[in-house]
Amino acid sequence: MQNEARSEYIEVAKNVKLHITDQGSGKTIVLIHGWPLSDAMYEYQELIQKGFRVIGISLRGFGKSDKPYGDYNYDVYAKDIDAVLNKLDLHHVTLGGYSMGGAISIHYTAVYNKGRVTKLALFGAAGPSWTQKPGYPYGFQMKR
Repeated sequence: MQNEARSEYIEVAKNVKLHITDQGSGKTIVLIHGWPLSDAMYEYQELIQKGFRVIGISLRGFGKSDKPYGDYNYDVYAKDIDAVLNKLDLHHVTLGGYSMGGAISIHYTAVYNKGRVTKLALFGAAGPSWTQKPGYPYGFQMKR
């Protein structure tokens, strides 16, 4: 089992590099952080010791990743994740997201998956609500 870190930067758009921490070997787990954290939030998990390859991505605007001028939204973040998975040629990964990272992971899976993600793990995910609720008049009405 390989335990040494493979920290690097991956260019996802012109003049935009994301910080990636890539450790371990085995089945791949890609982790997306929540607001306002970075991939460093996953530093002390034990997945590497359990035989997994763990890749933490710091989204643009966070941690050691570039902070370019422009849009910062789920579409941009999902496109960035797609660029990382493409450049690392990753397939059959478990994609995990915490808080805002969970919502971004859902968005990535819905828009870009292309068979790259086989499992989706959400930790306290801030996923979107599709139905109306008291104080939230948006979305679909529940039939009663």
